[in-house]
Amino acid sequence: MYKTKILTLVIAMLTLVSCQNNEIDISIIYTTDVFGFIYPYDYQTDNNSRTSLAHFMTLVKEQRQIYGDDHCLVLDNGNKATGQSSSFYYNFVDTKNEPICYKAERMINYDACGVGFRDTEISSFIHHSRYSPERQPPYICANLIDIKTGKPHFKPYFIKDCDGVKIAVLAMTSPQATRWIPKEDLSNLECEDMIECAQKWIKVIKQQEKPDLIVGLFNCMSEYNQNNYDIDTYKNPNGGVPAVIRVPGFDIALFGGSSMKNERIFRLKNDANEYVQCIQLSQACYSAGTVRVHLKKEGNGYMKRIFGSIVNLKMYEPDEHFCEVFKNSHDSIYNWFNKPIGFLPDTIFGDDGLYGPDKYRKLINDVQMWATKADISLAATTIAHDTIPPGPVTMKRIFKIYPYENNVCIMSMMGEDIRRYLEASVNEQYEQYKNGDTPLLRVKKDRFGHILYTEDSKTYLLSSPDNFFAAGGIKYTIDLTKPEGSRVNIISKTDGTPFELRNTYNVAINSYVARGGDNTFVNWLGWNDETIRIHATQSRPVSIRQYMREYIISHKDTLKISDDSNWHIEPYAWWKNQKELEKQRQDFVWTATYKAIRSREANPHYKK
Repeated sequence: MYKTKILTLVIAMLTLVSCQNNEIDISIIYTTDVFGFIYPYDYQTDNNSRTSLAHFMTLVKEQRQIYGDDHCLVLDNGNKATGQSSSFYYNFVDTKNEPICYKAERMINYDACGVGFRDTEISSFIHHSRYSPERQPPYICANLIDIKTGKPHFKPYFIKDCDGVKIAVLAMTSPQATRWIPKEDLSNLECEDMIECAQKWIKVIKQQEKPDLIVGLFNCMSEYNQNNYDIDTYKNPNGGVPAVIRVPGFDIALFGGSSMKNERIFRLKNDANEYVQCIQLSQACYSAGTVRVHLKKEGNGYMKRIFGSIVNLKMYEPDEHFCEVFKNSHDSIYNWFNKPIGFLPDTIFGDDGLYGPDKYRKLINDVQMWATKADISLAATTIAHDTIPPGPVTMKRIFKIYPYENNVCIMSMMGEDIRRYLEASVNEQYEQYKNGDTPLLRVKKDRFGHILYTEDSKTYLLSSPDNFFAAGGIKYTIDLTKPEGSRVNIISKTDGTPFELRNTYNVAINSYVARGGDNTFVNWLGWNDETIRIHATQSRPVSIRQYMREYIISHKDTLKISDDSNWHIEPYAWWKNQKELEKQRQDFVWTATYKAIRSREANPHYKK
């Protein structure tokens, strides 16, 4: 503590001396993808959280004390309106009081806040119906466009004068935001490509504002070359880096939404051979990004030296006043999440869904069909790592059972579309049967057909378990002796009525997939975003977690969870034996991890 105070004093004195010599130091601090981690408590684990906006508040106070309010620029990169328990509570339970994320923004006194692509799924955020824009920090987003006016729905950029230094902040959200915007708002809003947006607004900012420093605030990851995208892919979901490279003018670029292992500080060289200081942060308020900018007056401009750093918020204690203000909200959230609502009679093994029929996907499909009265339901293996033991059910446990904040959507699908969708899922999951020694799960191989292994001799699953779908409402078989494209045979609906490939059915599926997430409709059925929107006929405003809560309450005395009995895999005897062998070994990892590491190392635009 003594060393910290000495360092703080030294920095403050250096700053003062610098100002007297036509030099100035500015601190830029930002958060990103907070996802509801506002109060320092984790409602899923029932433990105090070591990172939150309460911890960030302490960092902000420290920086403002060191540099002065007019030498600090505090930003947020979006995605605070959705996320963990506190967001869920105010989005779906207490829908009358102001959500605490808006109050937290005012307490921290952000200078400006970007718009996250997941924020756009909250209609009240888009329409300002649960907060007063006049009281909030300005929300900025240049590429979310009002179709009627052709202008940005939010302010495109923000200007702050820091002791004579003019700083412009240009914010953009991922073009995939249109996948999350509620259907009733889609007719009014669209997302521009980030490169095109930057070309337009950098020119405007330079001509009209003449700033000394331009900061790019991008609600997307810096890994732009995933899923076969490249630097010039139109409407790249992670188009921030391409915008920075292709459109010279940015001095600093701030990114978010990644995992902790991908957090980094790096420099990009743009097409004008200028270096841009960049920071990539992770989700859930684990860390904050800070940029120290040293400017020295030279003629009509400044010579700039820019230093980026990532601050682990565990190093800071939560701000006491911040916690006091939100204590009542915390108590309300805690009590609601820990109230018993039913009893889970059976253990749910998440990894069962990797191998065949399982209790987990059966439960999700039952809930979705019960809530929507859909003809058919599709559910994926989303908790492959977890086991849910029997016992009392609270909302906290439902968050464990269903870890994502998704709603239910109804897709209008032809019978043949449903068969092809299941077929594609099966093809990514299972090998073709050749003999009794054929493995069940598909693993990654090189171009010669040799299995790839990790350093500790594990294999890579060909696809993520999030893409392993099972259907409710129909009876079907998966025959792995047949070639790809003809493995799935749909016999009938579960009530015995005929299933027709040419008929149209209402299919319940989670909103993430229904809006194009994981590109399953794109890759498996060949649908583009417009086709997906046409087929998504309904979007329920209620979370799957809330429907699960209501389902459990309504079945309180009769809740039973069994493996899917409406489908099975053939050859049955081989499948049963191979499933047990591979479950015992568990010698695989997700292929997605391997791809992410390889793609990052192969990126020529990064400079360490």
